[in-house]
Amino acid sequence: MVTTDLHGRCTENHTGTSASAPIAAGIVSLALSANPGLGWRDVQHLTVRSSNPSDYLRTTWRINGVGKKVSHEFGYGLMDALAMVRLARTWRSVPRLRSCDAGGQEGLSVSVEDGFERTFRLATDGCASLSPSREVAFVEHVQVRVALTATRRGGVQMWLHSPLGTVSQLLSRRPKDKNPGGFHQWPFMTVHNWGEPSRGTWQLVIRCDGCLATLHSWSLLIHGTGDLPAGQAMPMVTRQHSKQPTTASGEGATADERPDSVVQHLNSAASYRRRRHIAFMLTAAAVILALLLLVTF
Repeated sequence: MVTTDLHGRCTENHTGTSASAPIAAGIVSLALSANPGLGWRDVQHLTVRSSNPSDYLRTTWRINGVGKKVSHEFGYGLMDALAMVRLARTWRSVPRLRSCDAGGQEGLSVSVEDGFERTFRLATDGCASLSPSREVAFVEHVQVRVALTATRRGGVQMWLHSPLGTVSQLLSRRPKDKNPGGFHQWPFMTVHNWGEPSRGTWQLVIRCDGCLATLHSWSLLIHGTGDLPAGQAMPMVTRQHSKQPTTASGEGATADERPDSVVQHLNSAASYRRRRHIAFMLTAAAVILALLLLVTF
């Protein structure tokens, strides 16, 4: 991005979150101008549904349990201002937020040896057994709280597998993290399961490379809604679950295991994604111009 710099100069090296955050704020402001009644969760729903998993983003895309492309590096893709504004115009507020404490495993002392993985499972009905009014039927955020000790914390990796088989990497290797203290009730969060059902068996996979770890406890907290936003159904997609063990990279189901309906959808949408990318670039330029005009006047 070309923008102003210190000492009256210009720069072409304005990148990273310093550039993307104001652009995202501008796109959200356009959505709010189209629908002033949007709340923070409405904006998150709009972002997930309108983002463009562009082929220009060089990353490993996965298909989650509701057929959405998602990436560990880029989330659900490029923000698409045109698509978000169009969706915002007729958007009705999302249902009330519900939170389900799905429980966990306490008082553990399970070792994870160097170079090995351990899998921990937890079944839940999304708190439906407590009361239908408290059930989280559709997931937004999932939190995993972990108590773990390790001889070298940076060697610990963690993945969360949803009941539909979506794999979220909660923690990657960090070579410079040599802390021997581990994690004390540390919350990790993922949004890669957005729209999936909470019912079923969730799996936490822990691996240690160049270290020895011991898991003392873990618990699962699921946030979401009892119903989908009105008129915004995300069709469920059945998929084949991988029988292979999780690898060091956290890979579960491969691209070849995607359901035919999803593959057909992606193929038919290829040209559409290109047009949306061009529209995004043009709209981003318009957002920047509008912000400059606001500053001027």
